[in-house]
Amino acid sequence: KFDDHWIVTAGGRYDYVRNALDNHVGASSNQKDNAFTGRLGLTYLTDFGLAPYVSYAESFTPNTGTDRNGSAFDPSMAHQWEVGVKYQPTDAILMTLAAYDLTKTNVLTTEIVGGVNTGFTVASGEQQSRGIEAEIKARLDQHWDLIASYTYTHAEITKSNRGDEGKRPANVPRHMASTWLNYTFNDTPLKGLSLGGGARYTGVLYGDNGNTYHIDNYTLFDAGASYPINKHVTVSVNAQNLLDTEYVATCDDSYECYPGMRRTLLTSVKYSW
Repeated sequence: KFDDHWIVTAGGRYDYVRNALDNHVGASSNQKDNAFTGRLGLTYLTDFGLAPYVSYAESFTPNTGTDRNGSAFDPSMAHQWEVGVKYQPTDAILMTLAAYDLTKTNVLTTEIVGGVNTGFTVASGEQQSRGIEAEIKARLDQHWDLIASYTYTHAEITKSNRGDEGKRPANVPRHMASTWLNYTFNDTPLKGLSLGGGARYTGVLYGDNGNTYHIDNYTLFDAGASYPINKHVTVSVNAQNLLDTEYVATCDDSYECYPGMRRTLLTSVKYSW
């Protein structure tokens, strides 16, 4: 931070991954991938709670498996530009609005030869996602806290070996939204007890890169509670998909679809020194 207004954020990461595969039918691979990725950001702090920013980030993700020749896939690389603004009119409210442009290369898709699905996978090329994210965090009073967010994503296959350029990548919804409302007891015998509930919305998405079929939108409801037993130990219980909604989470180019998680209860104990 310098000049009381400018904040520069910089970071780097080096990844080294070794992936060994033996399918016990004659094909095996031993792949070593490594990459240095970085991020850089610049934020300007105004005197009235507004903070515009710009950032650039890279990422590295190993691709597992092999192609029809038994050769390991190259890792997937991605880079993202983001511009946005944060606004904090009071200590109780923080609003964020951002636009991003993400490009990802070496994306794995089904191999097509002569119009026929070979059952193998290849690194098809490139996908691009551009969108807008909005979020608000608010302390409504001494008990109530609210978090709400919305994301709009325009995703497109920009390079492919199967002729589906311009199509929307599978399993990428155009609209996503979530909200969470939390109540904390501060002045009763239940002081410290926190109860919360919220909803997650996922919009319609395509089940394959060819956009031949779609998955319906769905909304899931969650709830949670936490209580500090003492200054060191906090116990939490969370319920995901509280209403046990049945829904399709993802599909693939082989027209195979997979159900989402049913009602799930998670209990955790946190100890702080």
